[in-house]
Amino acid sequence: MATDLDTLARARAQKWLDGEFDENTKRLVRDMMAGNPDELRESFHRDLEFGTGGLRGIMGVGTNRMNIYTVGMATQGLANYLTKCFEGEEIRVAVSHDSRNNSRTFAERVADIFASNGFKTYLFDSLRPTPELSFAIRELGCHSGVMVTASHNPREYNGYKAYWNDGSQVTEPHDANIIAEVGRITDISQIRTGDAGDRVVTLDGAFDDIYLNKVRSLSLAPDAVKRFHDMKIVYTPLHGAGVRLVPESLRRFGFTNVSMVPAQSILDGNFPTVEYPNPAQNNGFGSSAVQLGLPGVTPWRTLTVGENLKPIVETTIPFDVVEPLYEPSRKYKYGKSTWSWIVWQDQSMNWDDQVKYIDLAADLGYEYILIDALWDQNIGYDRMKELIRYANSKKVDVFLWYNSNGSFNDAPQTPKNKMNTAIARKKEMKWLKEAGVKGSSGS
Repeated sequence: MATDLDTLARARAQKWLDGEFDENTKRLVRDMMAGNPDELRESFHRDLEFGTGGLRGIMGVGTNRMNIYTVGMATQGLANYLTKCFEGEEIRVAVSHDSRNNSRTFAERVADIFASNGFKTYLFDSLRPTPELSFAIRELGCHSGVMVTASHNPREYNGYKAYWNDGSQVTEPHDANIIAEVGRITDISQIRTGDAGDRVVTLDGAFDDIYLNKVRSLSLAPDAVKRFHDMKIVYTPLHGAGVRLVPESLRRFGFTNVSMVPAQSILDGNFPTVEYPNPAQNNGFGSSAVQLGLPGVTPWRTLTVGENLKPIVETTIPFDVVEPLYEPSRKYKYGKSTWSWIVWQDQSMNWDDQVKYIDLAADLGYEYILIDALWDQNIGYDRMKELIRYANSKKVDVFLWYNSNGSFNDAPQTPKNKMNTAIARKKEMKWLKEAGVKGSSGS
């Protein structure tokens, strides 16, 4: 039986069939509509969100996928914001990409749109590591930059990170302002493309020399390098962009005994020898093989399977196999809760939807509601107190979600960096207590 999401996805897919999209894209949409309703729903039930870190998603056709159209709309929104911020200036941008599948195509698309908006656009001639893009923005006096990469995500993903004129990823207030501009691009007809002229400038090996020489000038102990120049160094780029510069940089520093892992020096967006592209997984080795220096500590990971949700929801294995760091002052037990995110994801994190889910919890006799990602932006800290008071009036307590992805985190959902240090955590916990929050959840 079709759900509301199915109906919504089908209507949005039909707009792609009726719009100015390429024929191959339309063919893939028709195939989904004819025989793959689950993929159709996932691909079209929402827009791929431009968050504080940019875009990130599975590659494919659809409004909720990374493709030349969603990348194009995001770039046009960023271009519109740059035009507003630097009115009357010759705007300059830099564009780079990694080794992921379709990264070059997306980078060229970004460069064409920037140039068609009248920007002088520096595009690397092939993949480069992210730090060189940051350097290029500062070295060339750029106002912004884009790195096409999905960092540690699986091979099916790609992403898009926006940078400001200081060479760092955009921060407030620019992040929120860019998100607003991207949100105003509602149709591909708003994208300026095909009018790049001579405004795209290629960055090649000559620029690499400038960057590598600058890196070499930062050496803290050149005498030590001379003494230990033949120390054994093994490097693996994990099929990524580091292969372009890291070995050459080590050579310029003076190291003479550098080896690379041959199988992982091949540029391949499918990461064929790497179980996890994320260097924070598997103790940083980027491989699923058993390897750990002793003495060592590794996090427990468990996988629960079952014919229904019961064993998954009720399992206590993660708690049974890990010794607690300390005994809590009191025992806590999470009860029954409503949770809108599992149905509507980030777009449900707004005042009206959360009121409905509070009312639902009250009607069902549930003790709690879990309010998930982006509540700090879409509802706000001040209004959250009001929402908590409303929930309490219905005899419902509130749990709030926090982004706890760790030091390698590039997930755009907020609030984040609120629990990662003792100082930040103490401040946030004080607010949670004052606001009457019952507890927090993280992922």
